[in-house]
Amino acid sequence: MSIIFPLLLSITWFYNIETAKEIAQQENKNIIIIFSGSDWCRSCMKLNENIIESKAFIERTASKFVFLKADFPQRTNKMLLEQIKLNEKLAEKYNPKGNFPFIVLTNKEGSILKARKGYKGESIDEILNFIFQ
Repeated sequence: MSIIFPLLLSITWFYNIETAKEIAQQENKNIIIIFSGSDWCRSCMKLNENIIESKAFIERTASKFVFLKADFPQRTNKMLLEQIKLNEKLAEKYNPKGNFPFIVLTNKEGSILKARKGYKGESIDEILNFIFQ
């Protein structure tokens, strides 16, 4: 799923860490991993609505990072078993404590640079400062 604004600004989401690393290496970009519970985690929904889908976030990050989404909905029948397994494997490495929402910034090889748990209504600038500092 891509979120598109005028002038073709968009975030392309990947759902497999190996694909994301491949693209990141080709494009020499870091990776942003978003761990979310899209149908049960209120903070995840608010982070997505207030920050991730915002024009300001997309304008500042879309061309600079590769994006990987790891969703853990409670109604998993919507997801393929293969995707559930990929997400669980990803969580073992990058989110073993099961924090939601959880933002992980990695280098192009997938090594963790930093991580941020939770969302309590922080501003777009606070989130962008975390990502870019």
